[in-house]
Amino acid sequence: MGPNPVKHKLREGKSVFGPFMMIPDANAAEIVAGAGFDFLLFDMEHGSATLESVENCLRACELRGAAGFVRTPDGSPATVSKVLDAGAKGILVPHVKSARQAAEAVAAMTFGPPGARGINAVSRAANYGGCDYIEFFRESDRETLVMIQIEDAEAVDELDEIAQVPGLDVIFCGPYDLSRSLGQIGNPAHPNVKSVVERIVGVGAARPDCVPGLYVGSVESAVEWQGKGARFFAFGGDTGFLSKGAREAFAEIAHLR
Repeated sequence: MGPNPVKHKLREGKSVFGPFMMIPDANAAEIVAGAGFDFLLFDMEHGSATLESVENCLRACELRGAAGFVRTPDGSPATVSKVLDAGAKGILVPHVKSARQAAEAVAAMTFGPPGARGINAVSRAANYGGCDYIEFFRESDRETLVMIQIEDAEAVDELDEIAQVPGLDVIFCGPYDLSRSLGQIGNPAHPNVKSVVERIVGVGAARPDCVPGLYVGSVESAVEWQGKGARFFAFGGDTGFLSKGAREAFAEIAHLR
């Protein structure tokens, strides 16, 4: 598997930044990773990515020195183990609503004990069998970034219990789904939503072995939440980058039509 630079940076107290990736294409991944981001977060929850396309995108990340993470559609062991075997250096499990679900996500991502990840010593992550498999199991448990996403009112009710689950590396807040769940759909800046986000970030920041993270759409927002303890930032996304670049390029030549 190799070292996970993002996990080491977080342990050193640094902040890390990377975009969501919706376009399941290795060329797009290579271009974005080459811009200098710490990680790319491939979205299998909302995007059209398949396991095969994600695997190729993870290869592109390795080529450009960025960590490749995946948001899976769920935290089931079958889903999580396949993505980790493909070479992901971390998994973000969405819609975790309870401490039980959080513990199940940790178990699915780790061999343990007390993990429950299925053993595959000939996967891509294990260099197709060309490594010491005992060391691979240990290294994978040590280097995999275990992330859960809090984005539902039910999760907020059990937040303190969720935060006590051992093995979590990142407690990630999804402000847009959270705004929907709190009755303020599409308005994460609403005071009621923002106060809940602050609580989630605060709970994550209080843990010595875990960091809070969230999606931010601007530098100003990143600075604000960094000041409140967040250190893992999903910043923008590939479709937004492409759309913005295309509009700006067209604006330069539109007057010539």
